[in-house]
Amino acid sequence: METNAAKGISVGIFILVSLVMGTLPLCLVNNRRIKTKFLLSVKARLAISFLNCFAGGVFLGACLLNLLLKGQEEFAEYRQRANVTSTFPFFELAVGSGLLLIALLETGVHACMSRHSRSGVKSQDRGQRDTSTDSGMTSHNDSCNPGGVQAVSSTTQTCEKTTIELEAATELPDAGGAQDNKTDIPHKTNGRDAGTAPEDHNGEILSEVTLSTDMASLRALLLVMAMSLHAVFDGLAVGLMVATSDVWSVAVGISVHKAVVAFCLGLKLTEALPCAPAKTVLSMFVFSCMTPLGVAIGVGVTVSQENAVSESLSCSLLQALATGVFLYVTFFEVLGPELAVHQGHRLKALKIAVSALGFGAMAGVKGFNRYISGRPVDADTVIVVLYDLWVRILRKRGCVTEDQFEAVVTEIEAEIARRRSLGFESLRREAEIRERFTPLHKEVYYLKEDYLDPDFLHIVLQAKTATSIQSVSHLMETLGEGLFRLPVFTKQFCHLLLDELDAIEKSDCPKGRPNSMNKSGHYLAPVTSLLFPNSGGICLDSHKAFTVTYGSGHDLDLSCHFDNSEVTLNVALGYDGFSGGHLVFGRMKDELASQDSLKTPLHVEHRTGWGVLHRGGHMHSAEKLLGGKRCNLIMWMRSSAVRNVTCPMCSQPPQLLPTPGADDGFTIQDQGTQITVPRQREVDVCHAL
Repeated sequence: METNAAKGISVGIFILVSLVMGTLPLCLVNNRRIKTKFLLSVKARLAISFLNCFAGGVFLGACLLNLLLKGQEEFAEYRQRANVTSTFPFFELAVGSGLLLIALLETGVHACMSRHSRSGVKSQDRGQRDTSTDSGMTSHNDSCNPGGVQAVSSTTQTCEKTTIELEAATELPDAGGAQDNKTDIPHKTNGRDAGTAPEDHNGEILSEVTLSTDMASLRALLLVMAMSLHAVFDGLAVGLMVATSDVWSVAVGISVHKAVVAFCLGLKLTEALPCAPAKTVLSMFVFSCMTPLGVAIGVGVTVSQENAVSESLSCSLLQALATGVFLYVTFFEVLGPELAVHQGHRLKALKIAVSALGFGAMAGVKGFNRYISGRPVDADTVIVVLYDLWVRILRKRGCVTEDQFEAVVTEIEAEIARRRSLGFESLRREAEIRERFTPLHKEVYYLKEDYLDPDFLHIVLQAKTATSIQSVSHLMETLGEGLFRLPVFTKQFCHLLLDELDAIEKSDCPKGRPNSMNKSGHYLAPVTSLLFPNSGGICLDSHKAFTVTYGSGHDLDLSCHFDNSEVTLNVALGYDGFSGGHLVFGRMKDELASQDSLKTPLHVEHRTGWGVLHRGGHMHSAEKLLGGKRCNLIMWMRSSAVRNVTCPMCSQPPQLLPTPGADDGFTIQDQGTQITVPRQREVDVCHAL
């Protein structure tokens, strides 16, 4: 099931659970028999308490096994893309900030509620003293008298005289215990109740307080506000998920927790507003919409970012805040109050076991999802070994629906078919060009020493007899480790070759690259053997050459990449008057991921007729061309001894399919004689398409 559909279904579940569980107390409280048998039942209160503990374990699992891990992955991706080198734990700092922020906000709401509660009680006490001498007058606030509190089953409530009688669901009443009238935790003494309890959406469900209708409405409003804030962050966690399995894992934890919270909140609103059931339903509806609002915010963040760096940063920070909120709710709102109340050790151990059951359930869901998504996928010999990583990269680039994934698989299959047909297409183009195109400069099709720079010929001559790089290093420029610049062609040849390329471009003949230039090994082999002995330079038995053009109507730059070669020669052919577009070299592809590969860049300026010789795995890019037009001849030199063992693109054993035409650097062996078959084209159906 696609991720967006999972999020939509989760939103519907959140709304349904909140409304059903939030309005259920209306039915229970208005039914005296159910109210007496259910709300005052010890078993019922224990059941709610155990459900609360289970929700706490589920929340803990969702926090540690989903939110925390996904947030850390997002932030690690941001570090790579933004080249952040600091090792300071910024993500963990954001998690702690989220926890403290929600604690501060909730403390402020509770302080506001407590202040209004105390002011209301004081005004009620003054009203009692002012009217105590009038025995014939009934006080509007006589319900604040602890002695006037009656049993729940015989309480008469009116809109002018409201008595709220709730009992703590997580604490059994003490029989015959001493009572301190100043305590905030109610205890029964000789049938009478005293004290008030602070509102806690998950700690106490039933507490005995007496409020006027106006004051109860105010506190109910503040309570809904506090709970709505939690709900928004809950939904945010779902909206930021990119995998369907993660959406369901987090949604399960939120749904269980939301059922308990909605019931508690609905019960408080029902008792606080006994004469206004419509207000209770409206408040619960508003509360039920807060989690979907958070989901919408999370989805908006993941799809609205135009920059991958800002997307990774915003998603990781929001997930860090949501993780902090989950930690706060888990320990301060759920498990903390449940385990802190006065109870026996056996009951406390049982609650911990129930919490562990919830945590184990989330761990089981996570393990099952990893088993399902971690299996290799075979798409016509394309085995995506790191399936999770592959899917994550696709999703980060906007591939989230089933149709989009099917389009990716279709594209992979088309690429495999294209690779299989490369040899046939190359032969077809060659035959058609020979038949239809009349060369402008026939001499450029046959390599002559006159086309080569005299200094290059001198380097080749020296390399044939040299025993070390130092013997020829003074004849070329050493730009870095495994990175050299040397003269290759004369400017006259560069102009002739550009004229021929322009003529081909203007013709109606088929065009395609790369093209074979195997004879160039006669000059390059001695040089590469000396400079790149450990990178296949001593056995570069195939070559591919093609041209790339930068300028108006063409690409202006080229992003960071590595070549499908063991050694690459990049020669600037011209045109005259170009500026900018320097090559930028970073590190080897095996050392760092591509996002961080240009962390310490080396800029190399182009010179007409000069070439840059480097290893194919050397990460590099081309800066934006500032003016003019530039054409480069790229030659990929390949070693069958290297790539027959490991594909340089995906670092996996190659999967070879024989086809006609020029080869990709692979060779096959006769299994009976173990003799290498030369010039046999082999296409690698690469893992990393």
